[in-house]
Amino acid sequence: MRFYTVFHALIFWITFVVSGLFVLMGVCGELYSPFGATLTLGAVALGVIAPRAGCALGLLLLPLGGNRPGTGQAFLSILAGSALLFGIAARGLASRARPLARITEEEAKNPIIFFALLYCIFSVASLSSIPLNHTLDNLRNVVGCESWQAMVLSFKKVVFTREHSFFYSFLSVYCTALAYLLGLAVYRICRLGSVGAARLFIGAAFSGLLLSLVIGVLDYYGFIDLLPFRDLDPIVNRGGKQFRLQSTFGHSGWYAEYLTLAMPTCLIILALRAPFWFRVSAILASLALGEFVLILTYQRGGWLSYPITLVAVWAAIYVVRLLERKETDIWRAFRRSLLKVLVSLPLTVAVSLLLVVAVQGRDSVEGAISPYVSRFKEIQRTGDRTDFLKAGVLIGSLHPILGAGADSFAWQFEREVEAPTGAFAGRFNLPLHGSAHNVYAQTFSGKGICGLLALVAIPFAILSAALVGLRAPERTVAEKLLLLTGACFGCAFLIYGNVQEIFYVQVLQFLFFGLAGLVAAVAYRRSEFSSKRLLVSPWVCVVVLLLHLAWEFLQPGRTASFYAERREFGCFRQETPAGRSAYRWCGPRATLRRELQPGAEVVDVTIEAGLLPEVVTLQDEDGSPVSKTLQAGERRTVQVPVAAESKSRGFASVRVESSSSFVPKFMQPRKGDSRRLAVKVYS
Repeated sequence: MRFYTVFHALIFWITFVVSGLFVLMGVCGELYSPFGATLTLGAVALGVIAPRAGCALGLLLLPLGGNRPGTGQAFLSILAGSALLFGIAARGLASRARPLARITEEEAKNPIIFFALLYCIFSVASLSSIPLNHTLDNLRNVVGCESWQAMVLSFKKVVFTREHSFFYSFLSVYCTALAYLLGLAVYRICRLGSVGAARLFIGAAFSGLLLSLVIGVLDYYGFIDLLPFRDLDPIVNRGGKQFRLQSTFGHSGWYAEYLTLAMPTCLIILALRAPFWFRVSAILASLALGEFVLILTYQRGGWLSYPITLVAVWAAIYVVRLLERKETDIWRAFRRSLLKVLVSLPLTVAVSLLLVVAVQGRDSVEGAISPYVSRFKEIQRTGDRTDFLKAGVLIGSLHPILGAGADSFAWQFEREVEAPTGAFAGRFNLPLHGSAHNVYAQTFSGKGICGLLALVAIPFAILSAALVGLRAPERTVAEKLLLLTGACFGCAFLIYGNVQEIFYVQVLQFLFFGLAGLVAAVAYRRSEFSSKRLLVSPWVCVVVLLLHLAWEFLQPGRTASFYAERREFGCFRQETPAGRSAYRWCGPRATLRRELQPGAEVVDVTIEAGLLPEVVTLQDEDGSPVSKTLQAGERRTVQVPVAAESKSRGFASVRVESSSSFVPKFMQPRKGDSRRLAVKVYS
């Protein structure tokens, strides 16, 4: 297993260093709010002093970070996770007591931990499909080293990137590694703390869910206002009116995902020392409240997936009851409870619908539920989701082994579908293509078949471990309850993944790996490991990587052709001031496309310097470069010699490089513009 332990160490050290950068930037008061600095220092302190309490608090506060990439909520969730990991890792390195940098042979043989590590390895390897030259071009337009402020701003721009940028693939890999290592920390804490620590973590996750349900309902009906904390989604909740319940999340769909995946944690109620009828009543209340809130989210995927979660949870309830009565045959217990499960499911849904009718206060039941019936009828119109799935599969087919780059669906869609030169130009019309809206298509397009298999293996390993543990007579009821929670979560993930890309929101990735680590700790004991169970030869990974590189760079050579591709980059959207010509601000390095007249020897490019004097160099392909010295605000039209290659294809690809750049926010603070700018380029 040395091969995998080396890769684990590599992933750890890279993640640890980047987490250190997050901590450093998080305490920087110049660009981050005091809340960010407090959050960072608090998370680091908890990681060092009380990692168990830190992980529990993190699971409790997961709903606060439920937003898309590039938002303040998403950033704060990553910042908190990075700071907590940095503290836990620093504690381990200082004490030298099983630091996270080292994974033991026992841990590497644990199927759940192993597949999680393998998924991280394939995620890192997928980055080999992203052209380094294009990535560096984009990065050089962002990074500024002229001052501390500039460096902090550069880091902020990279981590606030959205899914349409190359940077997002690298940020995605970091987030995956971060969640994996925190899951490993949960695993180790549970191994040391036995069932007590696991129950604490499940209880914390359930408390966070319950809190989000209550807050969400209060906000939806106007008793409190969450707008200062998070904005309403402009697409489904237009005009500042909350039509679809969001709670603390940035979108009702992401909240529905969290609700469906986290609901199995309500089984922790069964661990209370109380009469069984009281515990079941509390669970019924939780399930009904969850269904009530889910109805108000208007999310078709949640409506389809939640009943599966209800079935799993109710089955677990009745099985635990029989286990408490000393039933040893788990399958016999399940069969005896099947009828009760089938009765309890519609009962839960009915109670939720009655709540909706009662709260809405309409004159009739039909009037109260008619909006939801209309929305439910839309389930049969699945054309858009089918197109997302097809697009993800087609993009993945171009890079089938290790994918096109982790979570690269958005920018690959723009390159392969929206661009006229793409492999599937014009095949789909999907305006909201931030993700594939399907965890399997998203993973296949970004991490190939290897990444997809490794990901799917994790919930299946959770289910397998839970089933084996449930059948073991030596297991306590408390352990079996935790395993049942894990099994329900695994089912919910596999089902909901068909209608949403779950890792699009980072807090859901934290939840996934946290519960995976918990189940891995409870399910496997030292005596249950076998050296022959899961020793996958490292040569499999080596061969996979070689095949991937051969596919990408030799035949058919998709990545090699991407390296050679000339593309427009480095300029922002067009601006047209009143009474003036249209222009675009460009960074210190950019490439412009200019159509050529037949027989043209030069192409005219009109540029204007920004707030600083600079030397601007323009060159078309391998043509002769032209350099001009411009004073601040000076405009000039430059004639750039056309290269022979450009003449044959009918357009020039002019590269613009500027000797200096500036950030308006630093030079003119009132403007607040944090872009790195160099020159204006006129149309």
